[in-house]
Amino acid sequence: KKKNLESVGYKAASLAQEYINGSITDEVLNTALDSMGLISESSIYIVRISSEELANNYYDIGEELNEPFIANGLRQVLHGNKVFMKSQYLKDFNMNVIFTGYPLKLGGKIEGAVLIFSPVSSVDDIVNRLNIFILLSSLAVLLFGALIIYLNSKSLTRPIKKLDTAAKKLAQGELTENIDIKLSDELGHLIESFNYMKNKIEETEKMRSEFIANVSHDLRTPLTSINGFVSGMIDGIIKEDDYPEYLLIIKDEVNRLMNLTGDILELAKLQSKSVTLNISNINMMQLCN
Repeated sequence: KKKNLESVGYKAASLAQEYINGSITDEVLNTALDSMGLISESSIYIVRISSEELANNYYDIGEELNEPFIANGLRQVLHGNKVFMKSQYLKDFNMNVIFTGYPLKLGGKIEGAVLIFSPVSSVDDIVNRLNIFILLSSLAVLLFGALIIYLNSKSLTRPIKKLDTAAKKLAQGELTENIDIKLSDELGHLIESFNYMKNKIEETEKMRSEFIANVSHDLRTPLTSINGFVSGMIDGIIKEDDYPEYLLIIKDEVNRLMNLTGDILELAKLQSKSVTLNISNINMMQLCN
């Protein structure tokens, strides 16, 4: 606003010089000043007075401009200074105004001043519009930021939810597919580790199922034989004279069962790492001989 009013003051001083020199008429001057005042939202006054006249209290520039701050500003302008006052109360206007004073020079000598008054409310309107613009811009940035955060958090939580669902299914013994999400961050490494763990658990479970099936089959065969022979003895199908022969068979099947259970116990010890292995170098040639 200060730069704008200074520009208006410079143009008004140039027009006043042209008017004094007779280059333009009074009507042209007033029309130009009214136009500049309308555009800049200000009132423009051209005052011809010297510093000597002002010093002698010859100060007759109109009752509406009879204010102490105007006299002080005019005094500075007549000494060659540009004046800018942010907020001064002007009784005749009944409002606070921005006051600008600009020297009027003729032939290199200061012969007067250009006085410009602009309502502070015009600046307040600009400030209010700027505040509204800043507020709307801030809201737009906030909403955009919230959208970005929401999308980003959703992209982060989606694999975490999948990982949580797959972990619960795995804990309940259900089969689940690998989590097919490729990420290059720590979450991606966690998903890869989970897939590796899941595959290892499935392999172990498959081996356990096969082992139980094989053990069950191997245990069932001698038990079936023992049960058949004992039932034959009880039912009288096997004669008493043949008891020794069948008792030897039953004993062999019992030994077979004991060997199987011993192997299972040994395997359990190996899995629990309760067996200490004594590792040493051997001569393969001696072993082969």
